Amino acid sequence: MIRFTFRVMKGVFLFLFLLTACFSHAQRITKDIPFSFLENKKNEIKSLRIKPLDLKKIQKEDSIEYQKYQQFNVGRLQKVDVNFEGLQGKEKNLLFWKYRFDLDNAKNIAIRFKNLRLPKGTKLYIYSQNQKTDFLVYSADMDDINQERFISRSIKGQSIIIEYNQESFVKALPTIEIDGFVNYYISENRKNPGFGQSTDCEVNVACEEADGWCNEIESVLRILIQSGTHYSYCSGAVVNNTRQDFTPYVLTAGHCGEASREDDFNYWKFDFDYQSETCQTPSSELEIDSKYINGCEMIAKAERRGSLGSDFRLLRLLDSIPKTWNIYYAGWDVEDKPSITGGGVGIHHPYGDIKKISTYSGKLESSDASGGQSNDLFWRTYWDATENGHGITEGGSSGSPLFNNRGLIIGTLATGLSYCDNQNESSPDFYGKMCKHWDANGVDSTVQLKYWLDPLHLNVDQWGGISGNISLECGQKISFDNFVLFPNPASTVLYIGNSDSESLQNAIVRIYNSSGMLVKSGKTNTTLDIQKVDICGLLEGVYIIEVQKEDWMIQKKFVILR
Repeated sequence: MIRFTFRVMKGVFLFLFLLTACFSHAQRITKDIPFSFLENKKNEIKSLRIKPLDLKKIQKEDSIEYQKYQQFNVGRLQKVDVNFEGLQGKEKNLLFWKYRFDLDNAKNIAIRFKNLRLPKGTKLYIYSQNQKTDFLVYSADMDDINQERFISRSIKGQSIIIEYNQESFVKALPTIEIDGFVNYYISENRKNPGFGQSTDCEVNVACEEADGWCNEIESVLRILIQSGTHYSYCSGAVVNNTRQDFTPYVLTAGHCGEASREDDFNYWKFDFDYQSETCQTPSSELEIDSKYINGCEMIAKAERRGSLGSDFRLLRLLDSIPKTWNIYYAGWDVEDKPSITGGGVGIHHPYGDIKKISTYSGKLESSDASGGQSNDLFWRTYWDATENGHGITEGGSSGSPLFNNRGLIIGTLATGLSYCDNQNESSPDFYGKMCKHWDANGVDSTVQLKYWLDPLHLNVDQWGGISGNISLECGQKISFDNFVLFPNPASTVLYIGNSDSESLQNAIVRIYNSSGMLVKSGKTNTTLDIQKVDICGLLEGVYIIEVQKEDWMIQKKFVILR
């Protein structure tokens, strides 16, 4: 056990540097100034230099692991062993301490916490040695912070400073437990992992190619994977289930985390909204207002083994996703077809970079993961050149979803040949089929999606997505300006209609309450332009009605008031 101890007035603060794991989403970037910056004289700061990584050895290990698992390692965990005692700074009624850690060969550094308990009136800052503004802070100004087992956002550079600030009136004791640092080292394949390192043909999700895909974009996230002391990136998507209870399921590829042990899943980090707000890439990662959750449990998987396995992994986050984040729980299509037409997109985080979008318009054909016909577990996909680039996939894109033209997931990225070099941009990528993930890998619940994503046993082939805060203005794939719903508010009967050429005959109708729970479903059976929906058995409140046919779906809000 490594113990940081210092005394302030009558209290004793213990800073334990131990083993870590799990979740967090309380950090933010702030322009607040740490207390140590308020002193007129130069601060003394204690420091520790961590033993440098052997990059030649690491590059050999990474090359072997890439051939085995198809993942680029981007970082290593480095342990700490240091003791100190005594208050480091004081300014009027402000108390603080700070400590610097130097990690040679690092391009970015993150702290791996086991426990962080900050009383109200305290802050913990994390920043680099040359940083003057935009500090990473865990602030307990309004409420106590109590977080366990997580990895912080990374700081650029070879040094990282942690500084604890406390108002003098605070009597409660903090606990800060850390067991090491994630050293994002210089890679043989990239100068720096993560931000800004995808190739230049990629297209940001704020570009015009993403018009009409805003909901689906909100479902995709970046995953930092821990496998022992090794770290790598994959992509994934939050997925809906037929109960629509906002279970935080994340779908990715089976080979993502293939070397992870059971305890490692506690440290996986899921970055939401890690994307640019404009078509242009930001100049600094600090401009990105992302959120994250740490920790997950393994639910089901089917890794690819020769001609067997469709290469999927289903995870459940250890923390719920706050509804205020407005994250989309993506829908899916599991109908087994030999080919698919109509086009769509892939959304992903190439090499751990900000979120990108790739577009396809050609027919998806069945194949194995090499383009042959030894099995039909994968979709062979070719990408189109578009206005702002020629989006392809890269290392780190693995596990990302492939959407059809209705915004439903039909596959997850397993492997591919596309590359941004003007020669291989038109080479194919291969996505494990959702219809094979569904129940083709075996009857046990640990090797199929069906058991988890259809808990109501509805035996449906398609299921729509839903937003975490029931905001549905965003992603309709077809415009229905002439679609009507009346009266609204309604009492016992609701009427739906469409004066356009789209007939409502044999349309599926579902009604969800404000919590996203399915409360009524049925099917229309006439050719009338106006359909009657009986709602007399539903309580007063806000609802969503979903009307779906084979090639379109629309959702509308309505209110029951009596």
